[in-house]
Order: sequence, then C-alpha cells, then structure tokens
Amino acid sequence: MDENVAPNRYMKGKSVRICGRLESMSQREARKLVRESGGTFLPADDIETPADWLIVGEQKSVFNEMSASDTPPWLTQRVRKDIECGVTRLATEQQFLQLLFPPGAGEKELTSLYTLSMLAELLNLPVSEVRRWYVRGLIEPARVVRRLAYFDLEEFFSARRLASLAESGAKIQSVERKLNALKKLRPDSISLLRSADLVIRGRDVLLRTDGELVESTGQLVLDFEEFDRKNEEERLATSSELAPNLEDVPQHEDGVPSFDLEALEAWDRFLPSLSFEELDAKELRDEAQECETNEDWAKAEELYRNALFIVGANAEDAFALGRTLYRQRNLYGARERFSMALELDEDHFEARALLGAVLGELGETELAIAALKGAIETHERYADAHLHLARVWKRVGDDEKAREEYRLFLQNAQDPTDEQREEAENSNESCL
Repeated sequence: MDENVAPNRYMKGKSVRICGRLESMSQREARKLVRESGGTFLPADDIETPADWLIVGEQKSVFNEMSASDTPPWLTQRVRKDIECGVTRLATEQQFLQLLFPPGAGEKELTSLYTLSMLAELLNLPVSEVRRWYVRGLIEPARVVRRLAYFDLEEFFSARRLASLAESGAKIQSVERKLNALKKLRPDSISLLRSADLVIRGRDVLLRTDGELVESTGQLVLDFEEFDRKNEEERLATSSELAPNLEDVPQHEDGVPSFDLEALEAWDRFLPSLSFEELDAKELRDEAQECETNEDWAKAEELYRNALFIVGANAEDAFALGRTLYRQRNLYGARERFSMALELDEDHFEARALLGAVLGELGETELAIAALKGAIETHERYADAHLHLARVWKRVGDDEKAREEYRLFLQNAQDPTDEQREEAENSNESCL
C-alpha cells in the first residue's frame, strides 16, 4: 500500500483546493498530505484566492457535473477564467494521487486503472455493492493508494461476471462459497473470475476442467454447448474494445496529466442509460453525499428520504438514511433503518455492523454482540465491525475481549484514521 509522500515538484510551493468529497481520504488527511508535499491547502469556500491546483474528488461525479446543464457551484466565473488563463490546473482525485504516488517497479499507472466508483458506474450498480465484493476479496486491486483501491481491466471483467450473477438473483455469499469450492479443484490457477474456464449459467458457477464441466460440489455436469466458452471470450473481447482507454490521458509538456472534457464525455457516452426515476434518485444521492461531506446531516437525511420515496424500499438508501440518523444521534431511528436494510438484504454486513453499534449504545448488549458477531461471520476482515465490537466489550468491562477486537481492527483496517488508531492503541495499553 502506498502511504509515504515527500515534497515533490508538482506540489512544492503550490496552493491546492479540493472540490467535493474525496474517496481516498478525509479532508483533514488531504490537508496534511498537501502540507507534507510542500504545498498550501486552501479551504473549499475560499473562492477569492486563486489556486494553483483544483482537485475534484472521486465521489463528486465529474462526468455528470461537467456534462450537466447546471454549472457545478465550485466552477465559478473566476475559477473558469483562472483555468482558461493557465493560472489554475484542474485535475481529478486520481490524477492528484498519481502525482503524489508515482508507480513503483512493476506497478501500473493510476490513469490506466479503475476506481470502485468507475466500476460501479460502468456496471450501473451502487458503489456500496461493488465495494462489498472488494471487501470480501472477490475482486483484487492492482494498487491501493491511501484508502482508494484501483483495479485493472481484468478485474473489470471479473466485476462484470459478478454483476451478471447478481442480476440473476445469486446471493454474494453463495457465489463466494461456490468459488472457494471450485478453487480447491484448481488451486494453482489465477483468480477463477478471470479464467475463461469459469462458466456462468444463471445463478450457478461451473468450472471447465479436462473438457468437462464440474459443479462446486464436484458433480459432473453434461455440457451440450461447447461454444459457450467461445461466446464468453468474444463477449469479453468486445467489452475491451468498447471500454474507454484510461491510458489516453493528455499530458502537459511537463508530464502532468491534464483535465480533458472530451475524455470525460467519452466516458459519459459509455455509461449505461438510467430511467428518469433512477436519474432523479442518483442526483439526490450525490447531493446527499455532498451534504455528508459538509456534515449537514439533516439535509442529507431529507435527501435520502426523498430517494427512498422515488425508487421505493431498497437496502442501500435505507442504510444511508440510517447512517445520517446515527450521526445525528437519533439512535432509535437509525436502528429502524438498519433493520430495514437487513430485511431487504440479509447479506448487508455494513448495516449489520452499524446496527450492532447502535444497539450497544442503547444498552442492548446481547443483541449488539450478536449483530456484530454476525457481521464478522459474514466477513471476518471487516475492520469496522471489530472496532464496534471492541467498544461494546469495553463498555461492559471485558478488557481482554476488547483488547483482542482492537487488535483485529488494527490488523484488518487498511487505513485507519489517527483517532481510531489512537483509541485502539490507548485501549490496549490501558488493558495491559
């Protein structure tokens, strides 16, 4: 994982303003990173001071904003003029990280890789669902910079296969169990989702080995359609030709990637079309995420409620609404929404973990422990569940179990905040 950064020629002596919500780090961490790089961090609301760099966060949809009829609030006349005159350079979060964390030996350029947000938009799925595949280890990143994972084209194809299974109604836990069973039949192979020998039929996954099809149980399956394999290869090859090439990013003379509106419009044409209802809900969710970034929890709550009203009951919006209620300390309201998310999607381990956290704060200790253990059983590497469970054990005075959960949190957390790390380390010291 890329973590260390030193002053470099792109940031040294430069001023940087960040627009929107970063996916790889918090605003506080970004401020620290810019300063360590030798630059000056400008507040987002300081529009009077010209910035050398204007960074647009991954969680602010650049593709939609730049092609929408309404001008994004950060793109004022002053900023437009500064960009046109060359005073300010515009870059995405991905390009920003590329400057700060150049690839090491054998690593790929970030501009040739896909973020979780990109994968989600290409597959027309919620980011949270694609992130769940990543957390469970079903798709593997080529690089991780801070908290932001980057995936190559092969993993994009793996994600497409998972999306196909999900569309057929397959539960992610069932798919994971079948893949693990099939992996035992081919232990030395590459990721099965990348392999052309993996055959998807409806909700099922089969493995072609020695000219025969095998189920996850080891049972042979009659294969009347040998040409399925060729069709799958042709489908993947066609997708490869259609997908925009992220490596074709224009460069300034000094080698710095530039912000290219035509490239973004190419992405926009490639994205799947959405119904008016889905588009309205998506705009509400984007605005709600922006409100969360600004810690305007009441406004975010209102927007998520409107999204639920438009598209109907669904696990992701119920979970997001519960999250905003939790941040406003409406524990009973949050409990109701997290429970609703689990009724709609029993595999939503993030909702189960936060439900456990809420129950713990409400004093329902046994239910809290059961919910958090359930989340961990679903995915044992989910760091937040270990953190919440550690807090419950600490609250009831079981220091030994709290210490163990804090240890597991630090072991599994990819990039914990300074506050979380300090909490875990201080708790471990006090328990000794």
